[in-house]
Amino acid sequence: MIKNEIFRALGYLFIAYIAYFSWKTAYDAAVKGGLKKTLLKGFLICAGIALFSAFNLGSHSESCDDPIYGSCERVQDYEPTNEQRFASFIYFMTLLYLPAIVGTIKGNNEFKFKKNNDLKNDSQKAPKITHKVPNKIIEMARAGVKYKKENNLPLAD
Repeated sequence: MIKNEIFRALGYLFIAYIAYFSWKTAYDAAVKGGLKKTLLKGFLICAGIALFSAFNLGSHSESCDDPIYGSCERVQDYEPTNEQRFASFIYFMTLLYLPAIVGTIKGNNEFKFKKNNDLKNDSQKAPKITHKVPNKIIEMARAGVKYKKENNLPLAD
């Protein structure tokens, strides 16, 4: 009885880790930019994993002598119905894609926030010219002459 509860808790932790991994991957991709691109990639990856799990429902591998080269036998335990396959597909899509959607939205908000802050910081860093630069300094700069800013005198090389 206690073993069952421990393994059930470990199973829940494993599922939580998978959901977190899905969220974190989508978040990191969305922070770099591209909301629609991230959502589409996430959907395709999650749908591929969910389809793979739905098609492998009811079978397992047995007698794996050499797992590297794939000498395992596939054993069909039972033939699942279309409804069972669809339920498996929906379960894995929900498990993987909902955290990906949330991570993408959160990452996109972070991307917009960083972008707005960068624009504000750039506008604060840029010096605003409030006076005209004397023509003498412009001519000296074009000629490559260094000068002191205090009294606009050329420096000796």
